[in-house]
Amino acid sequence: MILYEKQLDEKFDPTSEEIKLASTEDDKKSYGQALAYIDKGDFDKAYKILTPLFPEYEKTSFGDCIKLRMALCLFRSSDNQLRLLSEIVDGDTYSPVLAEAFHRWRTEYQAMDSAMMEKMRALTSPGEAHKVLESFVGKWDYKSEII
Repeated sequence: MILYEKQLDEKFDPTSEEIKLASTEDDKKSYGQALAYIDKGDFDKAYKILTPLFPEYEKTSFGDCIKLRMALCLFRSSDNQLRLLSEIVDGDTYSPVLAEAFHRWRTEYQAMDSAMMEKMRALTSPGEAHKVLESFVGKWDYKSEII
């Protein structure tokens, strides 16, 4: 039984709430421009706008918003995207975009993991497995210690 249910106004826009977290009008304008570029699919331009904004807001809720949008811009580079999303998910502070970051992190992780496992299943020798792993994570020295 639901005791209380509140529906969000259909005009509610979470990104406009994110913009309010910026401390200056210039930052609000820049973030809004980056969101517009993301909507248009111009991820390179959006990333170039978001990158200089991030250091000022690194340990804040707005910093998580910026990280999430930067991760969206990096969809072609899964390692960087997963790193940014992991920082939000594993963060110690409140994040207004935690649910979305977790959803995107989990989806990307599963896609990467299942693609690697599918290729691994088709292999017959350890040498072939090593080549597939290199294609996903780059060259590595199996003798070196993981830090």
